[in-house]
Amino acid sequence: MTVHTRQNPPDASIPLWKNSCKTLARYALQVCGCALMGALLLTSSQRASASGDRAIDESATSSTSAYHLGQGDKVRLKVFAWRAAKDEIFAWSPLNAEFSVGVSGAVSLPLLGDVQAAGLSPGELSRSIAYRLQDRFGLVERPEISVEIAQYRPFYIVGNVAHPGEYAFRPGITVLQAMSIAGGEARSLDALRLRREIISSSGDLDVLKSERVSLMARKTRLNAELSASDTLEFPPLLVSNPDARAILMQEQQLFRARKSAFDSQLAALTKLNNYLHKEADSAQAQLTTHQREVELVQEELNSIKALVAKKLAIQSRRVELERNFMQVQGERLRLESGVMRVKQEISKTQLNMVELRNNRSQEITTELAATEAKLDQVNRRIETTNDLLADSISVAPRLATLVTGKRNADVQYQIIRISSEGNVTQFPATEQTTIQPGDTIKIDQDREEPIMASSPADKSLALNTPTSAPANSNAAVVVPPDSAKAAANAAEAELNSGH
Repeated sequence: MTVHTRQNPPDASIPLWKNSCKTLARYALQVCGCALMGALLLTSSQRASASGDRAIDESATSSTSAYHLGQGDKVRLKVFAWRAAKDEIFAWSPLNAEFSVGVSGAVSLPLLGDVQAAGLSPGELSRSIAYRLQDRFGLVERPEISVEIAQYRPFYIVGNVAHPGEYAFRPGITVLQAMSIAGGEARSLDALRLRREIISSSGDLDVLKSERVSLMARKTRLNAELSASDTLEFPPLLVSNPDARAILMQEQQLFRARKSAFDSQLAALTKLNNYLHKEADSAQAQLTTHQREVELVQEELNSIKALVAKKLAIQSRRVELERNFMQVQGERLRLESGVMRVKQEISKTQLNMVELRNNRSQEITTELAATEAKLDQVNRRIETTNDLLADSISVAPRLATLVTGKRNADVQYQIIRISSEGNVTQFPATEQTTIQPGDTIKIDQDREEPIMASSPADKSLALNTPTSAPANSNAAVVVPPDSAKAAANAAEAELNSGH
């Protein structure tokens, strides 16, 4: 719009600078008027454009075929707006977060409250929130909103699977992939139990037999120690067992170490006893010699006493001899005490020797009794484990036949889907059918009569099945270790082949 104004000729009486200021003022008024008219026209056009865009968006909402949100979905919002006045991008922080679609089908948003999301695509939800913000706060332009699916609602799988239940959804997942996530086709509980029993019993049997070999070797060593044998000889049954070599070597080393320690202690006590005996003999010899000296002093004293009585010797001589006699008597008593002390040490040493032998014998006897009791317990456990293993192996061919009979059963897949309007539909599917969030996959397997199978594994199981004992027989069925392992492997292979 052009505004025409009349310009008067410059007045010569008015200074030049005043005319210039008036001219600039008039131009400024003209520019402000044009800007105001342009702003009014732009606002009117934007409102008309917004109404048209809303009508177009609403019509597009009904025709879109994108993913539609539902209960349990979690969306992530990113809301931004351009502020031309400050020349910056403004982020709506309260709305920049993750929100879940509730039971009512709405997401609860700050500043806006509940916004319906079920049945809408992410783009439709984005426009819906943008309109709500524009209307709520009177914005000239709608903010830019990005809606991403942070987490899909789960899918469910039931029926003939190993682990039925709820699983996280991933785009493009098929029925077969969902089935693999759930652990695949369910196996027979009896087959799994039987396989575990065979494997567990075989392992327990190996452990028990190894323990029995160790106990038998220990018993042989203890008997040799109890009989004070210089060598350790194991029975041929243990020597011929290749798995017992390490155990026999350990028992030999233990036997030599214990015997060496005992012999060293006994030798030390014996040496001490011999030394004390020699000391006692020496003290006794000294005492005998001293006794003769006492007798000589006594005779001399008696002679001096007789001479003193006849006044043939002086009295001092008698006193001196009496003093010598008392000293010799004291020395004799000291020697007798030394002999008694040595004899006491000899008795103590001999008592220590007897105590050493008794303690060793008592320790070996106690350990031998405990070993025999434990060996008897292990033998009973081996017998029981053999019976359980024989029973499991005898059942394995029949159970393998049942599992084989189910191999050819048809597997049927059904998908149960709930629409955004709440309608429930059920339709057949295949392994390659793509599922959607919230779907329930139902897997059924037709039950057929078991068919007899004669696979190599069945024959192997039959050959390794021990013969049942007579009804009136109490003898336990003993399964050789190699046969038990072979039967366990064959049973596991046959049971696995059914899946």
